[in-house]
Amino acid sequence: MTGLSRFLCELRSKEASRLSALGEAAGFAHEVAGIAHMVHSREKRKAAKRSDRFFREDSSPKKWDTFLEHANRKSFVKQVARDPRGDDKLARHADSMNRLMSGRAIGRVKGRTGTYKIIKLRGKKQLGCTCADWRYKRSVAAKGKQDCRHIVEFKARAKTAS
Repeated sequence: MTGLSRFLCELRSKEASRLSALGEAAGFAHEVAGIAHMVHSREKRKAAKRSDRFFREDSSPKKWDTFLEHANRKSFVKQVARDPRGDDKLARHADSMNRLMSGRAIGRVKGRTGTYKIIKLRGKKQLGCTCADWRYKRSVAAKGKQDCRHIVEFKARAKTAS
């Protein structure tokens, strides 16, 4: 091997190790940025971008407003569930919000601060409510603790009417 060849090999080796170190440091960010290129359909690419934008934003009320806007798309819900930055509770919340928005309204219950819709959740034998308690706490609660006071009242009225 000539001196020039040896020099070029050493240079390539140093460059490769430098890029490897940079890649490890920024690997996760690069992986997340590449999510949109890994999915094939337009809807899935949009969902990947929306999910990435959600996780990059700081914790603000606007962040959760946009989350609820996007949660009506099943592709967004699946992407949030797959993203390593999220947890099981966030995935359950996204799924519950999707099912709440696509479910069928079966009644209304008057509460302290307004009237809330009782909704049969799509694909489940469960009821949901549009109140804040159900949307933010009960939708991700353990089995048996998922009914808010409006759902309990609705079930009681339905039982006495039968």
